[in-house]
Amino acid sequence: MTDSQTTTLLVLALGAFAAPLVSRRLGVPAVVGETLLGALIAALAGPLANTGLPNALGFLGFALLMFTAGAEIDFERIERGSKQMVIVGILFGAFSIASAVALATTLGTAPIVGVGYGVTSIALAVAALQEIDLLSSTVGQAVLVVGGLGESVSLLALTAMNLASKGEGSARFEQVLKLVGALLLAYMILLALRSLVWWYPEHFERMVDTREPTEVGVRAALALMLAFVAAAAQLGLEPILGAFLAGAIFGFVFRATEPLSGKLNTVGYGFLIPYFFIGVGQELDLRSLLTPTMVSLVGQALALTVLVKVCGTPLLRLIGLPWREALSGALFLGAPLTLQVAVARLGEDLDLLGHDQAMALVFCSVLAGLSMPALGRRLLRRSRAEGQDAPLGRFPLAKDIR
Repeated sequence: MTDSQTTTLLVLALGAFAAPLVSRRLGVPAVVGETLLGALIAALAGPLANTGLPNALGFLGFALLMFTAGAEIDFERIERGSKQMVIVGILFGAFSIASAVALATTLGTAPIVGVGYGVTSIALAVAALQEIDLLSSTVGQAVLVVGGLGESVSLLALTAMNLASKGEGSARFEQVLKLVGALLLAYMILLALRSLVWWYPEHFERMVDTREPTEVGVRAALALMLAFVAAAAQLGLEPILGAFLAGAIFGFVFRATEPLSGKLNTVGYGFLIPYFFIGVGQELDLRSLLTPTMVSLVGQALALTVLVKVCGTPLLRLIGLPWREALSGALFLGAPLTLQVAVARLGEDLDLLGHDQAMALVFCSVLAGLSMPALGRRLLRRSRAEGQDAPLGRFPLAKDIR
């Protein structure tokens, strides 16, 4: 290990430890504090990503964040309720992107900018709800389900944007076939795993056994995640789509996973995920935010990002949430930190976005992350004080419901 890598590890480890403590004192989500820490480190000492080590840790953290987000979806709630929540989730994601693209086009900007405004990501929402122990509440599960499906729509939009950048028709057709093939493969794996758990439940009890010394469940979850990430990368698709699909499959097959989810959250939020958010902060140039051009771009991006999500509040009402909780859910989903950064990076790599527009999206994601979860939490506190929300329970393994 080189001296540069050793210094980088020391700075990241100390920063990851101190960020949540300082963030709690400042009253902001830990992930936003980690992002600002990354920006501060970059401003004072330069980007640490030159060593390659933060990128590797950050990528694993991002993949694990998407995996745990997929695994946290309460499929039992969806099955009990009806298809209404699924339809609302898809409509929410599609409405956000379509309306944002229409607004961006009206303002004379490129459609990819609208995609950046309209993407839905639950990474920050999950982290913020996890911090205040409301991930299993009614509104928390609504954010997970609706946001997760909206995120899937957003990831497909990113994939479509990548396909549209292919110059030749044959190359685009090949990528479409790969995407369809990947979805079919995921569905086949889902059916196979579900059948195995159904017929041989005793062999899968070790997956969620809290007394299992070899942590078979954690190993299986990480192996499934990395397998889907690698498969997506080999097919030329977005690796984060593979991680999210893997988490959704794992959560669908194994229902009673509180101990396992706790262990994955320990690995993720205690180790890998902070490095991802610090890496996001490394992309920020705080001095450029003082220029009039950047202020205008960031203001427009923030206004439209929040607007399209708030306009989706009536859709959340369709799944039975009171107005206040529906608005709070929309505000949580109005902080698409991870996917806005992904759009900025991808758009710049494909020469569809200028550097200033890409940086404006990244700044917007941070500012929305600072403000939207705080507003959402304030509304939720009032709702809980009035007794409008109650935690949901978890559900048993397949053998107990067979």
